[in-house]
Amino acid sequence: YVHKGQRLLVEGRLQIRSYDAKDGSKRWVTEVIVNHAEFIERKEQTSQQPAPQSMESFGQQVPFDEEIPF
Repeated sequence: YVHKGQRLLVEGRLQIRSYDAKDGSKRWVTEVIVNHAEFIERKEQTSQQPAPQSMESFGQQVPFDEEIPF
């Protein structure tokens, strides 16, 4: 449904976890856990210059109080 260059509005959270690889090294994975996603432009707009849109009309503002480790 989505191609590189198309814009989406995504509501959710980041999940960071670690695991031990087969070679014994520790690996870290950052995943986006999506609760809700919306297309914010049509496919036709991607071939043209997309009109800027305000994100204020989508979803609700959530205070940012988590510390992201990167």
